[in-house]
Amino acid sequence: MLNRVNESAEEFVRDSLEIVSKAEERGIRLRILGAMACYLYLRELDPNALQLYVSLGRLGSDETFTDLDVIGYKKQRVSIMKLFEEELHLTTDRRFNVAFGNERLLYYKENRFSVDVFLDALRYSHDIDFRNRLELHYPTITVTDLLLEKLQIHEINRKDLIDLVATFLYYPVQKGSTSKVIDLDYVSSVLGSDWGFWYDANSNMKKTSQMSEVLKSEGKLTATQSARVISQVTELHDRVESVEKSEKWKSRAKVGIEKPWYRDVEEIVR
Repeated sequence: MLNRVNESAEEFVRDSLEIVSKAEERGIRLRILGAMACYLYLRELDPNALQLYVSLGRLGSDETFTDLDVIGYKKQRVSIMKLFEEELHLTTDRRFNVAFGNERLLYYKENRFSVDVFLDALRYSHDIDFRNRLELHYPTITVTDLLLEKLQIHEINRKDLIDLVATFLYYPVQKGSTSKVIDLDYVSSVLGSDWGFWYDANSNMKKTSQMSEVLKSEGKLTATQSARVISQVTELHDRVESVEKSEKWKSRAKVGIEKPWYRDVEEIVR
């Protein structure tokens, strides 16, 4: 059972990239999610950006990571398992994989870290469909998908809000499907078709702006940086609000919060 990464950030980056690189060499689409995706984007962008991200202390300490999350295609499930077990010699969590293996797989690299493999979609508080999106960027998911990954969390915590702050701070909100911008049209389309996702995303955007103010008061963000986060959040929020919503969205909006609008996700004990 692992709930933290037992190696340096540099070693973890190396090992994470090795896994997706070996997959890519064999025609297997695996892309990195979560904190490691955020870390790799900021490292590529600017050393100062990465330094600031680490200094924000997303885990309440100088640690940044808890595990490696990757996503692949369900149609390549058998190839992923073969790669992990026969070539990379990762240890399989057999009980977990028998129970959830159609949608998710769990492996361990010795006692160093766990590898959570999602298939086709990320299914937590809300669903994010990754089919036909893994080809858009390598070795991580796109910035847009990284943003949606965080916005879907119903009970969001400090570490995920810090990931959102960093994403809004360093990546522009604009129209366009390039991998390194927050795509206004795609986010609006996703949230405009799912009222529950829209509701929690709206809440999390507000909390992101509030977190930027908290980080400013802690001396971890400058006034200019905090203002940029808030400006970007506002631009995305206004765009999402302005687009025409689907009939499914409108129908569910009439029910509101009288019925649960999110999946109750229990933390998996590893």
